[in-house]
Amino acid sequence: MSITLTEKVNELIKKYCNGKPELTLSIGVLENGEEGYFTYNGNGVLTSSDDNGKKLYEIGSVTKTFTALLLSKMVYDGKTDFKASIGPYIGERNQKKYYPTLERLACHTSGLGRAPLPEMKLIFRAFFGKGRLSNIYSGFDGKTMEKKLRETTLVPTDYPTQYTHYGFGALGYVLGKIDGRGYKAAVTDLIRNDLRLENTYFGMPAGACDGGYSSKNEKIPCWEWNENDAMAGSDCLTSCTYDLIQYAKLGMSGKNSWFNVCLESHSEYDDTDDFGYGFIVRATNGLVWHNGSTGCFAAFFGFDPNTGRAVAVLSDYEHIKGEFSVDKIGFEIVTPTPVNEKKKASDDEEYDDYPEIDNEDRDDEEDDYYDGYTPYIPDKAEAEAKKSDEDEKSESNKDASDDKQ
Repeated sequence: MSITLTEKVNELIKKYCNGKPELTLSIGVLENGEEGYFTYNGNGVLTSSDDNGKKLYEIGSVTKTFTALLLSKMVYDGKTDFKASIGPYIGERNQKKYYPTLERLACHTSGLGRAPLPEMKLIFRAFFGKGRLSNIYSGFDGKTMEKKLRETTLVPTDYPTQYTHYGFGALGYVLGKIDGRGYKAAVTDLIRNDLRLENTYFGMPAGACDGGYSSKNEKIPCWEWNENDAMAGSDCLTSCTYDLIQYAKLGMSGKNSWFNVCLESHSEYDDTDDFGYGFIVRATNGLVWHNGSTGCFAAFFGFDPNTGRAVAVLSDYEHIKGEFSVDKIGFEIVTPTPVNEKKKASDDEEYDDYPEIDNEDRDDEEDDYYDGYTPYIPDKAEAEAKKSDEDEKSESNKDASDDKQ
């Protein structure tokens, strides 16, 4: 039985393709153990040029799921620990100063802000830097990362959950140092030898793709990454619908403990979703998903362990915050709306992972572009109360230990 997309899905595809004359939209579906791959042009017409789902796209923040898996695999291999501090790996000499643990970075509770650079600098890079919509993190190297992290003051607590690119950039950078080969070599090893994916890469391979398109149909080059870019662990990977479907199959197989633990809930985000390590997990039905976008690419990836259904939707057009996105197509495929029933708005809630701006009215949209760099810091009274509790626990443990001797 071949996979057929529903009338509702086809309506959503048509809606997404409208106004994108240069678009290539690729969709991969896993249903009842069968795979299907579909590619559409800017008119919403199905074509047969997808090479069995192997056309490459930048996948943006879907990269975070791979970075989290790298952490988990290294923990299960005995190379590090979820509770390990990043302090020893960023040149910090003060052993008493607190830095986030690897686990807190992986589930967005580290206290680091959304991005590593101040708001206006990111805006300038995105629209006036090396090519419009180019890599806003390009050139943010390890030395800069370490300096920024050392300048940050945090306390040892689980901070309120805040989706953070900065945290995953830091996580990838530190994992590369623990591995000893750098993030690029470490994550490529994971992708090829553990996940067995042959069409997923660090950055876009030379000659594989010449870019995508802006919302104004301008040709935009791919984001450039090199092995010295410290934010790579957040957004650097390229992949295809075929590989992402194989990725979903491995995640649903339950074969690997280091994969399984990433799919468990580790922090609560809102009434709809929790965060695993890297992955977003829907609290109501266990749906696992993530979206992503870069300057001129958009991605959605998800799977439902209960039904065995999975989807990957990849586009070579800029995602504009608030506009109709690939997420809606992906959600409808992986969790179809029952006939004669409408989904609640929360069922298709989106997380804009790339800080976008309305090109025509940047000043009014600056608040949407950046969620804030200043980390949450508990006030002095809160910090002192926490310290007092910890001191009491320490004394209690000491008394108990003395009684045993």
